[in-house]
Amino acid sequence: MYTRVLLDVDGVLVNFVDAVRAIHLPIDGEWPPETWDLHTCLGTTATKMWRRIDARGEKFWVDLEDYPWADSLVDTVRRSVDEWYIATSPSRNPICASGKVRWLQSKFGSTFTDFFLGSSKFVMANSRTVLIDDRESNITHFREAGGYGILFPQPWNSNRTKIDPSQEFGGRLQYVEECLHKAVSQMAEDS
Repeated sequence: MYTRVLLDVDGVLVNFVDAVRAIHLPIDGEWPPETWDLHTCLGTTATKMWRRIDARGEKFWVDLEDYPWADSLVDTVRRSVDEWYIATSPSRNPICASGKVRWLQSKFGSTFTDFFLGSSKFVMANSRTVLIDDRESNITHFREAGGYGILFPQPWNSNRTKIDPSQEFGGRLQYVEECLHKAVSQMAEDS
């Protein structure tokens, strides 16, 4: 049995939200439940938000900070499956794609090329592939296309209830490990 994972970057490995918040007005109070659109939380339009991001150039993407659990999550994925890849959605501005590639190669080595850039992650779905992503619609489409999906717990998705501040990394890593183990076990049963 051969298994693979596609691992998202923004919102899973890197803190895109705080980087955007730093160049906009802060979000007051708690994150609005299941509100995906960051610009809505910031009280601005998508156009204005992206304009500010784009004005920072490639450096915005290269300098995104890892979440504290990023290395542990990658290690968990590496230990659990045969292959793993990065699957990340670039914005419409080409500097985003080049910045993401530079970030990936600074993180995983200058020869790292095991990544896919694009928003239609579901085209890579099959019965041997798991997508770990924080965007609910990506997980839904991936499952509908025949893959396994793990919705990474974040305040902006329905798995926000899985976040437990009393656990290391808010319990996110433990949740993903459990889901990944179930998915790999299910794949073994199905083969």
